[in-house]
Amino acid sequence: DWSSDVCSSDLEESGAVWLRRFLATWPRAAWLNPVPQRSWPYTQSIGMVRSMMESRMYPLTLSGLEEAIRSLSH
Repeated sequence: DWSSDVCSSDLEESGAVWLRRFLATWPRAAWLNPVPQRSWPYTQSIGMVRSMMESRMYPLTLSGLEEAIRSLSH
């Protein structure tokens, strides 16, 4: 049970805190977003994640996956 490994204060941390922690461990990560790319400009949380990912956000499609792989291989 994963909940035994998570204390209540961990559950109260924001997604931004968790994402910063993730990026501290894997600084060259890319985000594959399942939300259609045409909707990204209209969603505040997507903008926040995209900014934190330094624009390494790609659509969750075959071409998006290819683009993410290309960007991470440089």
